[in-house]
Amino acid sequence: MGGNGLLMREWRLETSGSVIPPFMRSIGDLEDEAVSIDTVTVSIVPGLVQSLSYARAVFRAGRPTAPDEEIERLAHLRVNRYESLIGRNNPLVTAVFPQFALDWMPETVRKEQVSSLLRFLERDRTKIQVFPNKSLYLASVAPVQLYRLRDGASVASSDHGDGNIVHQTPSSTARMERKDREALSMSLPVDHTVKLLREML
Repeated sequence: MGGNGLLMREWRLETSGSVIPPFMRSIGDLEDEAVSIDTVTVSIVPGLVQSLSYARAVFRAGRPTAPDEEIERLAHLRVNRYESLIGRNNPLVTAVFPQFALDWMPETVRKEQVSSLLRFLERDRTKIQVFPNKSLYLASVAPVQLYRLRDGASVASSDHGDGNIVHQTPSSTARMERKDREALSMSLPVDHTVKLLREML
């Protein structure tokens, strides 16, 4: 009927209160179906674009008593996720995060992460934008992800202390889209971000 999925989304909302079906309510499924992913974090480099040493540091901070083998396994899973998505649906990925997420890491980790980000930026389908240190992003206290799906739907999620929450209603998603737009408007443009990253090497 030329509705581009609108009728199905309205039916889902009417019958279940959510625009997404139950089988699409995990982050992995959303990533697998997304044509674009915006990820905004407030303290670290987003997981999709983390380097191996950065991912190790993040998992070690979150799981201080875990064995080294488990940290290594999780770090490799995280780093390989983006490559898996490129092979599956090749989404446009936009990652926004604060400059201090790089500045305050040990030099070896920082340099590996910066080099990794610059390699990501060589792809036409990856954008990295940084909040400069003198810019304060207050719209969200938690990481936010925005997924645009093949059928035209937008779905948002956000991270919390007890895990990631997928926002199920159009009004929640609209709030997250506003946070995403504000983050993009406050961060350095891609070209300026590239210049900043190169200065960190």
